[in-house]
Parts: sequence; C-alpha cells; structure tokens
Amino acid sequence: MVDVKIFRIEGEIRKPGYQSTFTKEFRATNEKDVVEKVYSVLGGGEKVKRFQVIITQIKEIDPNEATDPVVRALSGV
Repeated sequence: MVDVKIFRIEGEIRKPGYQSTFTKEFRATNEKDVVEKVYSVLGGGEKVKRFQVIITQIKEIDPNEATDPVVRALSGV
C-alpha cells in the first residue's frame, strides 16, 4: 500500500507586471508529484507558465498542521 503524505508548498509567481506569493497544501506520495500538482493547479487556474512559478520550499507536514479543509477531511482529521 502506498503511503500518502501531506506537503506544504511555498513559492512565488512572477509574471510581467504581476508578482505574488502562494502557499498550497496537497496530498501526494512524494515531492515530485507535489511539484507537478502545483504546476497543474496554477497553470490551469491562474494561466501561469511553469517558468513563471518559483517554488521556494516544499515541506512534509503532519495532518494536524494542515490548514486546507479539503486536505484535513481527506486525511481524517
């Protein structure tokens, strides 16, 4: 059985004329999958290209530390 972990990702979006920081929480099996999920969510919703996303930190967290209600519910917290 695959062990699913919770990750908190922090980073920046740098587009011409627009800069922003973000913090996202996702469930995944490893860091590589989390990075792809971040690119997918930001690319689909914000229309941000991969080179415009700068990930500054990826940290595995405890389910009780999660602030996203969907992640908490899926983790059984």
